[in-house]
Amino acid sequence: MSLVAHPHYENRGRPRKEAPPVGHEWQITATVQVNHERVAQEVRCRACFIVATNVLESAELSGEEV
Repeated sequence: MSLVAHPHYENRGRPRKEAPPVGHEWQITATVQVNHERVAQEVRCRACFIVATNVLESAELSGEEV
């Protein structure tokens, strides 16, 4: 990560050479990295779902039929 200060002047247009800046605007440059382990964990979590049924007897419907 790096920070760059850009001076901010009171008036619009090009400031005079001796004009001091009123303030600074900061620009942040950062690098983003993907956490592949966490992504895989989220994919596994979102791929799971619960099947609900009112049929309690496994003789009526097998797990595959449900």
